[in-house]
Amino acid sequence: MNWADLLGVAGLFGLAGLGFRATRRQPMRAYWWPGLLVKLLAGIGVGILYKYHYGFGDLLTAYEQSRSLAALLLENPTEFWRFPQTGPTTTYLHYLGDFRDLNPRVIFFAKFGAGVYLLAGGNFWTMSAYYSALSFAGLWLAANAIARQLGRGTRALALGFLGFPSVVFWSAGLLKESLLWTFLGALLAGFLHFYPRPTPPRNNLARLYNGLALSGLTMGAAGLWLLKYYYLAAALPALAGAWAVYRAGQRWRLGLWAQAGLFGALVPGLAALATQLHPNLYPTRMLASLLTNNQLMANETDVDNLVYYPHFTPDLAGLVASLPQAWWTGLAVPLPWQWHGNPLKLAAGLENLAVLLALLGMKRPKNHLRADVFPLFLATVTYIAGLAALLALATPNLGTLLRYKVGYFPLVVSLIALHYPRLNR
Repeated sequence: MNWADLLGVAGLFGLAGLGFRATRRQPMRAYWWPGLLVKLLAGIGVGILYKYHYGFGDLLTAYEQSRSLAALLLENPTEFWRFPQTGPTTTYLHYLGDFRDLNPRVIFFAKFGAGVYLLAGGNFWTMSAYYSALSFAGLWLAANAIARQLGRGTRALALGFLGFPSVVFWSAGLLKESLLWTFLGALLAGFLHFYPRPTPPRNNLARLYNGLALSGLTMGAAGLWLLKYYYLAAALPALAGAWAVYRAGQRWRLGLWAQAGLFGALVPGLAALATQLHPNLYPTRMLASLLTNNQLMANETDVDNLVYYPHFTPDLAGLVASLPQAWWTGLAVPLPWQWHGNPLKLAAGLENLAVLLALLGMKRPKNHLRADVFPLFLATVTYIAGLAALLALATPNLGTLLRYKVGYFPLVVSLIALHYPRLNR
């Protein structure tokens, strides 16, 4: 380990210490250091898995791409910013060798990684630690914001966001899912700060909190758009519907059933607006894109990891017919007896079985559905249901789906855990 590596590690823990100081009087403060250390260890585990067991994969590709663009950034910042919009000119020929896919999401992730690469001194493990810390920060911010809204439930939220093994593992290291939760956590924390209303700007500190929340909301939305736009498309209708229902409930004193009816009436229109965010989300193209992705991935997946959707066709009837299987796959597959000799699938299967058993045994806690919290509950269920189905249909590979599930599974685990009195404190 050289001086650059030592400085990178020192910088990471220095930033973590500053973050801890900022958590005074926050409900999730006690979970800051344990959660961060577990996440850093998970990042090492992910690195070992890809580097020494698989020997290839997204993580190693991301590191090489980040290293290439870091070199371009130091050589010519203007060309780094323009890469690769001007095409494969002589300047770019060397760097394009590491980019088989010039998808904007890939380029954004690599450009972001170039900055982290330089900050980490080019060390693979230090860079992995920075990504793990960013992921932890997003997950902690989301859990803390939810705990503030509920006024309880820190144990349940710590389990769902910071302690559930597959969530911790598959959102650590140099994976897009790490950065996903950085932005998603910022988006949720910013939204919940303004839900139901922002802190009155009576002093400079309150103005600072409002400004930070607005910055987080903006950065989170922009980052999700650039990294994985479909997560933003799933979150926006749910969050907008929750805010509208809460405001209507306050004005007209709506009961829970009336709130549910209003939410159900609003969300389809809001979802229709969200489909205009990206051409791939247009109703006329989305189902065809889902089927194309399904078929492409199915062709590259071995039988033991393949999920076959016999009724899925690129029309509304095919979608509706496939939804029950997609929900089951996105929330409960694999189970232990489907492990086929794969230890990772066995671990995931045991987790899913535990979640199913917890779902069957949960109890309704007192004051669980307060009128001001109920719209958030509706938004959470809508977000989970939408992403679980669409990601399962687009990703018939169980191994890949295990990673993608981390975008909604912390909410699944937390919702169930909140129904257990010992965790709902």
